[in-house]
Parts: sequence; structure tokens; C-alpha cells
Amino acid sequence: MNSYSLTQSISQRLVVLPKFPKVGLKFFWILSFISIISLLIFYIFQVNAMIGETYLIQNYQRKINELSRENKTLGINFYQANSLSTIESLIKNLNFEKVERIHYIQVLESQVVANKFLQGR
Repeated sequence: MNSYSLTQSISQRLVVLPKFPKVGLKFFWILSFISIISLLIFYIFQVNAMIGETYLIQNYQRKINELSRENKTLGINFYQANSLSTIESLIKNLNFEKVERIHYIQVLESQVVANKFLQGR
């Protein structure tokens, strides 16, 4: 077998291409028009969905900003309400007194506490 016979067998093979049906020009234009219209409708729905989501994001961002401002205001009010000067003035208004001496009650282990209400029955 020589090189000529090898090349001849390869070149003699036929390449089979798939045959496409013949499409008329009218059918092509109708199919193109329908494709363009459907893509435009799809584009309109996509833009509408994107605008709706953008509106929701802006609305949520606005709510986040409002809640952040309210949180700062509540934090400031909390610190003002729990400040030492406010607590001292509250104690003075409630007529609390400063404790000078502490007296502890000593309970012996042999004693039992009884309720006077139950003894009266």
C-alpha cells in the first residue's frame, strides 16, 4: 500500500450534509416579524418588572432610613431617661431616704413562721 492509495480512499469518501427544507421568502418574513414582536413584548415585560423592583428597593431604602432615624432618636431618649441626674430627681420626687444603718432579722433554725390569717380560723 502506498501513500497514493491512502489518500485516494480518504478523498473518495462523501461528506453527507443534512438537507434543510426550502423555506419561502414569505414564510421567512412572517417568522421574523413574529419573532421581533414576541421579543418586544418580552422586553416590555422585563422593563416593567425591573421598574417595579426598583420602586420596591427605593421604598425599602426610604423605610430603612426612617427606622434608622427613629432608632437614633429612641437611643438618645433612652440615654436621657436613664441618666444619673434624671434618676436622682426621680428619687427625690418619690421621697426616698438615704439608708444610714441596716438591721438584719435573724431567724433561728428551730423557729417556724406561721401565717396569722391561717391561725385565726
